[in-house]
Amino acid sequence: MRLSWNRIMEAEAPAETEASSGAGAPSETVVPSEVKVTPGHGGAYYLIVASFSDIGQAQRMAEKYTSDYDADIIILPPTPQGYYRISYGSYSSPEEAGATLPSVRETVNPDAWVYSIKKPR
Repeated sequence: MRLSWNRIMEAEAPAETEASSGAGAPSETVVPSEVKVTPGHGGAYYLIVASFSDIGQAQRMAEKYTSDYDADIIILPPTPQGYYRISYGSYSSPEEAGATLPSVRETVNPDAWVYSIKKPR
């Protein structure tokens, strides 16, 4: 198990409304200096299990998921609306992410969904 909750990965986030996973109204968020922004993570597909507008809440939940499940928990960078998504690992293909999704929905969050990074043109 690799502990990745304390860093944020760079991703180009689409401008959609986040599902209710403990997230309140979006607010302007400043990323604390101790949170490392890391480019790339080896996959372009992520299983989103929660989303928070507060980085502290996102880190606490990521820490809980890390201790409860054997997964590479990742906090993605904030969306344009200020939400930090928590991912249950990263995957190199939609098939790989899709194969893991049913078990994540059963054990972690029934509302988990697959997110893919948009490739810049």
